[in-house]
Amino acid sequence: MKRIVLRSTALAALLAIGPSVVSEPADRALPAPPANGEMGFVVSYFIQPVIQGPDACPAGTVPKLREAFLLRQTPEERARLSLKENEAELVRAWQTDVFGPGGTNICSNPDMFERPMIGTVQSKHSWGLNLDDASSGKDSADSCAQDNFTTPSGEAGIDNQEYRVMGCTLEWRGVDGVAGDQEIGMRQFHASGEWTQVILLRGVDSLQRFEKLGASVRWEYQFGLIRASREVMPLHGLNATLIRYRVRTGGHAGRLELRPLTALRDFHGPLLDRAAGTER
Repeated sequence: MKRIVLRSTALAALLAIGPSVVSEPADRALPAPPANGEMGFVVSYFIQPVIQGPDACPAGTVPKLREAFLLRQTPEERARLSLKENEAELVRAWQTDVFGPGGTNICSNPDMFERPMIGTVQSKHSWGLNLDDASSGKDSADSCAQDNFTTPSGEAGIDNQEYRVMGCTLEWRGVDGVAGDQEIGMRQFHASGEWTQVILLRGVDSLQRFEKLGASVRWEYQFGLIRASREVMPLHGLNATLIRYRVRTGGHAGRLELRPLTALRDFHGPLLDRAAGTER
């Protein structure tokens, strides 16, 4: 009896990060399995797939807290606070505006502070996935009505409302429409080796096919006369991902054994540990 062992590791997590996953219209042919059964991949770019350019945010990028405070002042007061000799007063004023009693602040307790609405992406184009297999964006049982995007390659029905909300922030988009703070920071992390990632696969001798099916991806394996498949799909409206396995034995004896790796750790964990002085 053949025993089939499939390991669910970080690869599934990388491929199932929801709206930030880029949908590509064309399938890529798999290379021949390497003679030693080992394949390595270096992650060189890990950032939200922003379509850079000034057209997405015609009113400009979302101002930071200091700039937002100044914009709410009269022109005369704004000019006065912007003088170099009044820098200390300006710092006290805008920080007082975003911190409250009992350690509250505008980031952790946004409902307790008055703040202007942020500008959203106005472009019709975005990378992403069609999570509900619909292109209308109409109201449904588990989601509200929304304007869907179209990818630059012409794929309609893209559900990427995170990009609509965050796509005009300076963290995602630079003032010149080229690169935001996160992309610049990620390049620095990769250059320093701090966030360098290498994915190493061993035993690559049975993978027959890899394909994208709408919002899901599927691997197919061949073990002699037995075929097995693994499908990963984000669940629409839920903060969850479904991983489904199928085995076709063709009447032959076989057993599927799963060895899942569960890592309940935020990917910011190492940075938070370092900041708190608890790095291991």
